[in-house]
Amino acid sequence: MCNCKTQDFGQNSSVNQEVVETPYFIKDYFKDDPCSSDKSRICIDKCLVEEIKELWSYGIITTGCCCGHNSELPPYIGVITAHIPVMKKLGYRVHYSPCRPGDEDSFYPKTVKYMRTKCDACGDVLVMCENCETTICPTCGDMSEWVQDSDGVDICPDCYAELKNCEDFYAEDEDDD
Repeated sequence: MCNCKTQDFGQNSSVNQEVVETPYFIKDYFKDDPCSSDKSRICIDKCLVEEIKELWSYGIITTGCCCGHNSELPPYIGVITAHIPVMKKLGYRVHYSPCRPGDEDSFYPKTVKYMRTKCDACGDVLVMCENCETTICPTCGDMSEWVQDSDGVDICPDCYAELKNCEDFYAEDEDDD
């Protein structure tokens, strides 16, 4: 979740956005697209600006983004098809959309945590494992075996065990040197 003020869609959302210069390579890519206007500046949700600029610094062409504005909608960063493998190599998780089955050109941002849904029993926001997307209610569920890494990322017990095994393996490997 981010610090954006929750707003109904259709309202003026400029309070949550920053105007930034459009990189030349994005303008060049979309120059022949009849649906794209020649924008020298674009609006990006404030909580995603630095992450988008970092992706641009790698030459990644983004097609859109949204932080979700603390609603039930998931945040996403869209990229052109050619840059899907790069996003995956950078560790981004694909955001699969039921509206576009099979498409993999949308990704979950790393800087905006997505709380998938609310608990049916109590209405509390569910916590999602960053690795496998398993969710748990912090009120109704047992989170005693869940851990948070140094970045505050929630990790379920199964994923933590896998990560711990990898760390132990690499630590043993270093000891052999």
